[in-house]
Amino acid sequence: MKDHNSNKLYNECKEWIFDEYFSSLGEEISRNIGHMYTPANWGITIITSTIIFVISQDNYPSNILLFALLISLTVSNHFFTLSLKGYINVLRYSTLRKKIIHLHLMTNYKKNDVDKLKEDIDTYEVQWKLPVARKTIILKSCVDLGFGLIQLLAISSIIYTSLQLSFSNFEIVIVGGLIAINIGIYINFMCSPYMKTKQVDELAKKLR
Repeated sequence: MKDHNSNKLYNECKEWIFDEYFSSLGEEISRNIGHMYTPANWGITIITSTIIFVISQDNYPSNILLFALLISLTVSNHFFTLSLKGYINVLRYSTLRKKIIHLHLMTNYKKNDVDKLKEDIDTYEVQWKLPVARKTIILKSCVDLGFGLIQLLAISSIIYTSLQLSFSNFEIVIVGGLIAINIGIYINFMCSPYMKTKQVDELAKKLR
């Protein structure tokens, strides 16, 4: 009786994975592709528009225009991190979808194969782990998504502008605060569950 109930639960779980859960993955991938591209477009538009506006002003360089660059960089970084969250979710759901398709195409998969798939779902869906290394995410965001080039352009503009200006103590506080906010955005993102991997968890356990 116990074996019968166990087999029944196993079959129900398998059907759920291959039917309902598999269908939901396609919807999640489509939704997160939108979450990836929309904030990225906003971030790129804001920072490039601000740079063009700033350097075209007759009073460039000025402290006010430098503040405008820093504020636009802060807003853009917020959108870039939102875009990266969408990108990471696409990777998670695509990885699980690929694993389900691979298992479904196997002609003689066993119960252990389904159990391994359940573990992967728990890892990437429930525990919210990354399916790739952190450095891969950073490299992809800088190169493939173009964030690296845009950030380099923005930071270069900020450095060039600031070197030609003098600041009061109050203005130094404002500039320092905006720089700290930008750094904080990335630190917060790197420490968030979105950037958690199996390796990070294992290292944390060793350090405890």
